Amino acid sequence: MRELSGYEYSVIGVAKDAQVAHLGQLDTNYFYFPTGKDDDSRSYVLVRYASDFSNVAKGIREAGQSIDPGVSIEVTRLEDHLEVWRAPSRIVAALSGALGSLALMLCSIGVYGMVSYSVSRSVRDIGIRMALGAMALR
Repeated sequence: MRELSGYEYSVIGVAKDAQVAHLGQLDTNYFYFPTGKDDDSRSYVLVRYASDFSNVAKGIREAGQSIDPGVSIEVTRLEDHLEVWRAPSRIVAALSGALGSLALMLCSIGVYGMVSYSVSRSVRDIGIRMALGAMALR
């Protein structure tokens, strides 16, 4: 028996570490309780399949409707469900790439400006040397 929030619960099993709330975060403890008709929360069932997804989804819907015809069942692929968690990482990666490209462009403009300034300062010296008979480099 374990007391939690003033109630006593019996531990009937221990689940393996899972990524429940945030990807990569495994250090948070969770308690799993059976859902009932009064719960407003959503329940998820993860199913591993090796065949066509549409056939598996249809079979899951039919099995759920045979148990309780009034229940609404939404079947989505895990990749689609995880897209919500992957989107912030992709946005940060795209923003980092854009800022890196901007930095590269600014560096290129800076190097071009320095070389241009250096050459413009040497034009007079090159002209004087050519007037005194210096040969052009080939």
